[in-house]
Amino acid sequence: MFSVYCATNTFDIIASPNRFGNHCYNISMMQTRVSSGTVHQLTPDIQKVLLSNTRALAAWQDITPLARNEFICWITDAKKPETRAKRIRVAIDKLSRGERRPCCWIGCTHRTDKPMSPTQKWALDKTRSPKK
Repeated sequence: MFSVYCATNTFDIIASPNRFGNHCYNISMMQTRVSSGTVHQLTPDIQKVLLSNTRALAAWQDITPLARNEFICWITDAKKPETRAKRIRVAIDKLSRGERRPCCWIGCTHRTDKPMSPTQKWALDKTRSPKK
């Protein structure tokens, strides 16, 4: 048995001789496993869009789990559905062009493996405090 990978699916191929000595091929298709981040799990809507774009999916599978986590956190942090949809489109565009991180994002504040950076604390304080 050997496996063949294409951008959206993995195929397991088993070659076995038939009664005439020829090889018959049994091909079974497995669902593609799309990786998640370190803290955040990939949501179905993001996965669906990734599976529909082979370049973005290849880039997604190539980036680090922390980078995937940044994209997922950035997308899911949107408060309005239209903002979330826009961020998904932007993420797919960035990944398709080979970019490996969302731009202008302070980073995931949900990680517990390290303390927040001073920049993250400053940005969060600015968004939580009333404007003068």
